[in-house]
Amino acid sequence: MADHFPLIADASANQIKEIPSGDNLNLSNNGIVGVGTINADTFVKSGGTSSQYLMADGSTTNILNTITDRALLVDEKPNATHGGGSQNNWGGGYGPRHINTIKYNPGNMVSLNGVAPNGQPDPTGFQINQAGDYIIDWSCPFYNVGYVQTALKHVGFGTIVLPVSPSHPGYIWEILDFGTTEWCGNQSQVRSKGSVKVSVAATMTPSVYILQYQCSTATATWGLGLGQSFNSYVNGALPVNYFSEVSVSKIS
Repeated sequence: MADHFPLIADASANQIKEIPSGDNLNLSNNGIVGVGTINADTFVKSGGTSSQYLMADGSTTNILNTITDRALLVDEKPNATHGGGSQNNWGGGYGPRHINTIKYNPGNMVSLNGVAPNGQPDPTGFQINQAGDYIIDWSCPFYNVGYVQTALKHVGFGTIVLPVSPSHPGYIWEILDFGTTEWCGNQSQVRSKGSVKVSVAATMTPSVYILQYQCSTATATWGLGLGQSFNSYVNGALPVNYFSEVSVSKIS
């Protein structure tokens, strides 16, 4: 099928001719119907702004600036330290994955939240402190634990400190979504990853979450991730080991 150029009336030359290259076709007060496919280098909406995209319904969305803030939280352990032992809890409940360090948090939208059973500070959860819509992505390593899966649980909202009692007025304790189901044996390591969109109302701030897992094999010391002993110093210190990671992106 050949490409053709539209014919126009050139009143100044009293001619019917193909539209010259570089000219514009003015369709003011007219429409185009019955179009199958449109190929174009650029679409521009009159009066639009930079980075806006024209949607099928005629509205515009600022795709490039959808994420307005982002924070990264991790389980950080010293050099030569493994992720910890795993529990054999497949089909019988979930154990916690620790989150103990905020790598960056420019808008102060998140903070750590958690107390270990012995009362010593050992954050296992995190909280979102501002109302809005968020994408929460997570990734957790496992070593030689058989079948494994992660999950993100919404603990509740308000002045919650983990572990939380069901009598707390903001208690929810609901799994929002699951991570990927993986298998690792024969001295192999995998990561279970997940993602979920959450909406936090002003009446539900702060909103508290924990990262959990279940696996089919109890593996001591390194079931929750195999660490490494590094001998080379970087900026005067030995590298650390990172295990669980949670990325919180604010989209509105």
